[in-house]
Amino acid sequence: MAGSSDMNNIAEMHEALDRLSAEVDRFRIAAFATRSGEKPSSRMVGAADDVHAALMNMLEELDTSFSDLQPGHPDFSILLTAQTKALGLLESVSNSHDVLANFVAEEVAEPITIYRASRIAAE
Repeated sequence: MAGSSDMNNIAEMHEALDRLSAEVDRFRIAAFATRSGEKPSSRMVGAADDVHAALMNMLEELDTSFSDLQPGHPDFSILLTAQTKALGLLESVSNSHDVLANFVAEEVAEPITIYRASRIAAE
């Protein structure tokens, strides 16, 4: 991770963490609203699943990055900070998911994209 492309990867990782953090905050707010009596949709639970999967993928990538580093590499602390944040976000989205999943009001079908609908119609 010593080259300029690695710095781009680190910047991209931090941008991804910021985006995921915003998503996790929305799920936390939705879980709080659920505890106050609102009923979440199955899409909300599915979106929480997607964020959970994205965080798991990021953690796997971070683990790989750790194994690729030489001892004493300056990027170690950057990766460790990112891993700590990702783990915190993972725990938060997992907790929110558990609350949301227990109170799903209705199953909502996933939207069908035009591309997919035209392909299905052609079959």
